[in-house]
Amino acid sequence: MGETSGSRRGSRRELSREEVDAVLETVGVGTLGLAADGQAYTIPVSFGYDGHALYFQLAIGENCKKVEYIEQTDRASFSVTRFEGADRWDSVSVVGELEQVPGCDLDLAIASMTENAVLAEFAAFDGMTDLSFCIVRLVPDEITSRTAHTA
Repeated sequence: MGETSGSRRGSRRELSREEVDAVLETVGVGTLGLAADGQAYTIPVSFGYDGHALYFQLAIGENCKKVEYIEQTDRASFSVTRFEGADRWDSVSVVGELEQVPGCDLDLAIASMTENAVLAEFAAFDGMTDLSFCIVRLVPDEITSRTAHTA
């Protein structure tokens, strides 16, 4: 997309690949979108990024909808925004296949999450019983982005 500018808006454009990587490497939290039976389901989630894929450690508890939605979602979406003000922000949206991370890639996933993710405090899980975790990755087949910065 082309660049547009105006005196009140500053400039808006797509991010370069390097800028997309910088956003995904520094923000650490976004929204994962899933769908099952025509019903959308979004969850805020921390993530890691290795330059090729996004990694998520998801808590799975009693009456949790995530597993059902993950199993039924053909293509997941993920969005993240770095917001510094009404006239200074970056957003990245990723679409792709969500898959369970195989054992041979767990070290890479954990390293990516350790480096980039904003980890939830365990207090967030107080009162949850039978809690387990799964690690999944989103391999992008489509990345879109926008940025707005004043001149």
